[in-house]
Amino acid sequence: MCRRFWALLFAVACSREPPKAAPPETSVELEGGVDSAADADSMAPDCRHPAVTAGCIDGLCRVEAGCFLMGSPPDEWGRARNNEDQVPVTLTRNFFIGQHEVTRKDWAALGLVPPPLADPGAEDIIPCVLPDCPITKVSWFDVLEYANRLSLRQSPPLPACYELTGCTGTVGSDFECAAAAPIGGSIYACRGYRLPTEAEWEYAARAGTKTAFFAGAITANSSTSECGPDPNLEAIGWYCFNSGNTVHPVMQKKANGWGLFDTSGNVTEWVNDGYDPLGYYGGRPATDPNPPPFGQEGRPIDPAVVETSLQ
Repeated sequence: MCRRFWALLFAVACSREPPKAAPPETSVELEGGVDSAADADSMAPDCRHPAVTAGCIDGLCRVEAGCFLMGSPPDEWGRARNNEDQVPVTLTRNFFIGQHEVTRKDWAALGLVPPPLADPGAEDIIPCVLPDCPITKVSWFDVLEYANRLSLRQSPPLPACYELTGCTGTVGSDFECAAAAPIGGSIYACRGYRLPTEAEWEYAARAGTKTAFFAGAITANSSTSECGPDPNLEAIGWYCFNSGNTVHPVMQKKANGWGLFDTSGNVTEWVNDGYDPLGYYGGRPATDPNPPPFGQEGRPIDPAVVETSLQ
C-alpha cells in the first residue's frame, strides 16, 4: 500500500525493570557493503541475538536486548540499492513494544478524535473505520503528542518522553510543531511511551530472522512495480495482492516470535528518527543508535516512516 496515505506508529515503552547484562559490543568495523548475509555474519562474529520468545501482556510485548544485522543482504530481491547495506547494531536495553498498530479505539480512549478520512474516491486505498482498525492519516507530531498523553494517563503517571515546541492546531487535524526533542537528551532515558528508533523497530520486526519477512524469503516478481502472490508475506500481512485495496483490522495474520502482529503489510508506521539514509546502513557497527529527531539542530530533515508493505 502507498506510503503517502497511511502513517502509523507502534507505541513503545522502555522496560520498567532493570535490563539484563548487555551482549558484547561488536568490535568489527564494516568498511563497505558485503556480498551476502553469510559474509556479513563472518564480519561480525560477536553479534549475538538472544532467544526469541513471546512475552506479551496488556497489549505490550517484551523485546530482549541483543545484536542483529540491520539492513538487507545484496541478494535480496527488491532491496534498496544504496541505503540497506548490512551493519551490526547492538541494543543494550530491553524494551516493550505495542503488539499491534495503535487502533482507532486506542486513539479514542485518550479523548482524541480520529483524523477525517479522505472523500470517497479521493485516495486509492479504502479506509477501515472499525474500532480495531489502525488509526490512519496521523502526522508524526500527532503521534508524539499521543505518546506523551498515553504516558501521563498511566497510574501512576509515567514521564512524558518528548518536548514539543512551537505547536499549533488540534491533534489529529492540523497539529504542527516547530521541533521535537527527547526530554533528558536521549530517547533511551525516558521510562514512558515513545516511538521506537528505526533500529529498535527493525530488530523487533525481524524477531531474530534474517530473511525479507520473519516468515521467510520474498518471492521475486518481474519488476518492483509488479505485485504478485507471495506465500510468506500472505501468511503474515495484508499487501497489494491480498488486501482488496483495503486497510484491515489488526491481528488478523500470523504473529512473529516476539508476539507482534502486522509488522509487514497493512499500513506504514512512524519511527522516532529523522530520515537519514546513510545514518545506519552501510556504516560502522553501532550501539544504541540515537539520531536526533526531526527539527532538532543539525537534523533539518523529514521524520522517517517504516514501509511495511510492498508498493
